[in-house]
Amino acid sequence: MHLKFEPISRQQSASIHVSNSSKTWLRRENIALLPWPAKNPYLNPIENVCGSLVRDIYKHGKQYATINELKDGILKTWENLDVNYITVVSIHPPNFE
Repeated sequence: MHLKFEPISRQQSASIHVSNSSKTWLRRENIALLPWPAKNPYLNPIENVCGSLVRDIYKHGKQYATINELKDGILKTWENLDVNYITVVSIHPPNFE
């Protein structure tokens, strides 16, 4: 028996992730796209991680006077991120409703 596989891809539907050139290329190459909603905590766990990072970076109303201060804040927050948190939100996303 010979199986035929047709290419299929996944792309977030957020406008910043979808360009006309990439959509044109996918159509030209006959690659089907799976529907994939933007900001869905069950399908996009990285959204949860990024949200947590942003909340930590700006907690207690923290403001940064310079880009370098902001970069330092981002790096410090990233270094302190609990790796277990990433695993947990990948398996059991928080309920945002």
